[in-house]
Amino acid sequence: MAVQIVLPQLGFSMTEGRLASWLQQDGASVSEGAPLFELESDKALQEIAAPASGTLKIMAKADRAYAVGTVLGEIL
Repeated sequence: MAVQIVLPQLGFSMTEGRLASWLQQDGASVSEGAPLFELESDKALQEIAAPASGTLKIMAKADRAYAVGTVLGEIL
């Protein structure tokens, strides 16, 4: 079963964030809790961890802004 990777809400008023970079390649095997991507908000740059273990399927391009809740990829 696929686990969706969504852009998290880091602060109460956050409505969007910039996907600064992917820390893993498309098709890579990732482990739950490992750094997956960097998210830039108004206040900071933060590493976001993988929500599950499996194979990463990237669906969103880095260096772009997305709304909170946008599906960025999946872990299969």
